[in-house]
Amino acid sequence: MNRQSRKPPRLRVPLHVSILTLFLGLFAVLLGGLIIFQHRESTRIALADASGDFSAAARSVVGDLVDAYRPIASIVDVTARLPEMRRPMGDGQALPFDYMLTLLRLAPRISMLYVGYADGGSAGVMRLGPDGDSLPQTFTPPPGARYAIQVIAVLPDGTRRMSMRYLDDDQVELARADDLQPDFDPRTRPWYQLARDSDTVVRTPLYRYLYNVAGITFARRLPGPTAGVVAADIGLVGIANVLDDLRTTPGTRLMLFNAEGGLIAHAGSGAAAMPRADDATGGLKLAHVQDLADPVLSAAYEQYRRAPKRGEIAFEARGRSYIGALFPLPADIGPDEYLSIITPLDELTATADAIREQGILLSLGLALLAVPMIMVAARRIARPLRMLADEAQRIRRFQLDGRIDETSIILEVWRLAEAMTRMKDALRDFGRYVPGQLVERIVASGETPALGGERRELTVMFSDIADFTPLAEALEPEALMRQTSVYFTELGAAVVAEGGTIDKYIGDALMAFWNAPDAQPDHVSRACRAALAIKARSAALNDRFAAEGAPLMSTRIGLHAGEAVVGNVGSLDRMNYTALGETVNLAARLEGLNKEFGTTILVSQAVRDAAGPEFVFQAVGLAQAKGVSRPVPVYELQGVV
Repeated sequence: MNRQSRKPPRLRVPLHVSILTLFLGLFAVLLGGLIIFQHRESTRIALADASGDFSAAARSVVGDLVDAYRPIASIVDVTARLPEMRRPMGDGQALPFDYMLTLLRLAPRISMLYVGYADGGSAGVMRLGPDGDSLPQTFTPPPGARYAIQVIAVLPDGTRRMSMRYLDDDQVELARADDLQPDFDPRTRPWYQLARDSDTVVRTPLYRYLYNVAGITFARRLPGPTAGVVAADIGLVGIANVLDDLRTTPGTRLMLFNAEGGLIAHAGSGAAAMPRADDATGGLKLAHVQDLADPVLSAAYEQYRRAPKRGEIAFEARGRSYIGALFPLPADIGPDEYLSIITPLDELTATADAIREQGILLSLGLALLAVPMIMVAARRIARPLRMLADEAQRIRRFQLDGRIDETSIILEVWRLAEAMTRMKDALRDFGRYVPGQLVERIVASGETPALGGERRELTVMFSDIADFTPLAEALEPEALMRQTSVYFTELGAAVVAEGGTIDKYIGDALMAFWNAPDAQPDHVSRACRAALAIKARSAALNDRFAAEGAPLMSTRIGLHAGEAVVGNVGSLDRMNYTALGETVNLAARLEGLNKEFGTTILVSQAVRDAAGPEFVFQAVGLAQAKGVSRPVPVYELQGVV
């Protein structure tokens, strides 16, 4: 399956030209309006422009609110997929608390990130202080505590015990309380029950947390057999702070409410209307918008109520003119919830009025002075972006050499350069686990890896270490691991140098093949050269091992060429690019026959015939390979002419 690529626009203009053109165009429109139209007409135009600017700004605010929520949903989704979240061990120390605390730092709106399990166990991290959770007196944190790690463990007899660890801003433990009686059971909470039966990230309505804090929760069920839910809380204060950060002018008011007029959060109004406890349901009963006693918000809501499909409104309140907009939130962020933005009209037109009241000559002079500076600035902005665009193309072609040395003073450009540098490092590290040619092919082609394979002529190599079992018994595991790593580094380098694909390391054995994923017409000769290089490198390594007093590692190699199926084998979430078939089996058998014939590199008749005249072979004779019905001729690869 191919990933869909975005089509480039028909008209593409360099960034510095776009910036300069935009500046000159806006200036020309403004100056032309001041010259052509009279004062009344220019005022009307200014008001119309302000209305249009408001609509664009209002839509941007909705996007910003969604952007504030959506990363939290992504954090919950990614955290739920971590294998470490599947089951805490002991008192929960196996969970990635450092990772969870880092997420809490990166997402300041989250007050708590945690996981609950079907047996009633729970573990998580919470933010303390003015912007975080409030704990009851029983769990009063020590001075200086900024975070807490809470673990509820289920004992073998079914009872539950809770421990609390309090950390400072540097995540140094300040105090700890163990063997506490928990009054929190994740299975009874709205987020757990809502996410338990869903395969996606869910968001609760506004409800009351355990310690009488109001807010919303994003949650996702753990995939796989483990029953549990990962969740992240955003307190009511956090939601209000998000809205307050999105205000575009001092007089702008924002309110978030549901279809019934229940007020979730608001900003910019001196009035307050907090949700109240609902004793009947045990949850929260939202205050109504009109309970705010704010005539501006009440007037706006009344117009929305009368004409709910009308997105934009204009009205008078408190002697000022206001314009407003109403936007429904996306269903995955806030189902049946709406964001209202109301701004005084004079604040939107204040800049335009001030510019109009100044002189046209002053505007002309400033523009003439600004043109060369904007040109220089535009070029300086465009240069690193152009360089990063070129670097992105190199990454797409899997050309990962070198570093990105962009040191732009523009924060976003610097962050982009840092992100691309980390992406290059990650792809380089990824290539250590997956054949490099395969990763390059996936990145370049845009194809989504899928299970299955294709028939293709391959040259398959198997190698192992002679008498490895007594060698392994004679060495400590750590020493054996170090020496084997040095050994495989040399063998792997020889294979990669000849364009081979390393399939896997199996104990003391290596499996590799040629002519996949990329076609190699000379794959047989490449494999033969790699085998001879391995033989030479192994001899050099043994000289080194002997000098160090380490045991020797003698290499035996088998090569066979023929048709095999090569592709992705495994499951949908964990694939292995490998080759299967009789060709692979015979190559493995040839490697094992070296012990019988006292040889180092045994090859099949197919390899000898296709290798070419540059290689020297010595006939060994007929051999009955295990799993093969009839004897096959085998040869020893001795060198090159």
